[in-house]
Amino acid sequence: MRKLRFHSDVDTSILTEAEIAAVQKEAVKQVEQDRKKLVIKAYHDQMVREERAKVDENETLEDVIIDLPGYTKYLLINGMYYDHGTIASVPHHVAVSLREIMGQAWQHERISGNPNMKDYKSVSNGNFYGNLGSGVGFTRA
Repeated sequence: MRKLRFHSDVDTSILTEAEIAAVQKEAVKQVEQDRKKLVIKAYHDQMVREERAKVDENETLEDVIIDLPGYTKYLLINGMYYDHGTIASVPHHVAVSLREIMGQAWQHERISGNPNMKDYKSVSNGNFYGNLGSGVGFTRA
């Protein structure tokens, strides 16, 4: 894992080493808590979608492979990111919309003469991970 160093204008010369260490420890703890909250929220949202799918057939989940031309890396729909090369488990009505948008994007690419094919990363080799479905996704391996 890479260590990042941010240079700031904060003068820490008045703090003791123990105080600096305590602040750093608290910062690490806060970041871990924030990350955990995001994962819990994503998992909760997924479980709610699955439960809705059990009682409402219009909410049945479908897996959609997000395959986009080279000029874009994701779709952003209603605050949800759908990254190229991921599998999104979404309700049927969202799956229909995603397929339509991807089809239009590919049609635009073909009409334009395929200028972005050099930037296209194929998803046909199965080298992708599922999307948690609430904006927290995993990109290509």
